[in-house]
Amino acid sequence: MSKNTNMVIDPDKKGLITTAYPHLENIFEGRITNDAEFIGLKGEELDKAIRVLAYCYDPNSPLVSQFQDLAKRKDRACQIVGYEYKKIPNFYVVAFLQKVIKIREWTLITLMEKNFDELASISNEPIKTAEVADKDILTAVEKKSKLRVEMSAIIDEINIRKAKFFFNDEDLIKEESAGWRPEDIAKLTKKAS
Repeated sequence: MSKNTNMVIDPDKKGLITTAYPHLENIFEGRITNDAEFIGLKGEELDKAIRVLAYCYDPNSPLVSQFQDLAKRKDRACQIVGYEYKKIPNFYVVAFLQKVIKIREWTLITLMEKNFDELASISNEPIKTAEVADKDILTAVEKKSKLRVEMSAIIDEINIRKAKFFFNDEDLIKEESAGWRPEDIAKLTKKAS
């Protein structure tokens, strides 16, 4: 392959990719499971995984223009690098997209989520019926109803943007939301106590 100087991460760099791009060390940390087992990649394994991800997801990768189909692009990237895509943990793919390749798009999604949370907070404020006139109560109810419509539209847009962001890959979408579901937070709380 030719040199990919327009790419965010040049997968043809000589030596360890984390030496050429030291900030990647912090992005690709492993995880510890509930059974205290390390999940992640190190050394040459991590190096090859990052190269595959760069070939697959960087918009300036030559493979993006050659292979519109992501599955075919993954296969070709793995052939070039000499690595199996299935060895790359999904949370590495999510981190690569969020923190390396699509930073601005992810920032927009998180801002939309924050906006949703702010609207939810406003909507959750109780209407103080004892202190206001009936017409003011109706106005407050109408405002809350409009907020819920806006919140619904925000949810729809977030879901559309996330699907596009993660190339409609359900596994990546689930991975991104993992750990933030109530049952995941409960597990973390139990483990900490």
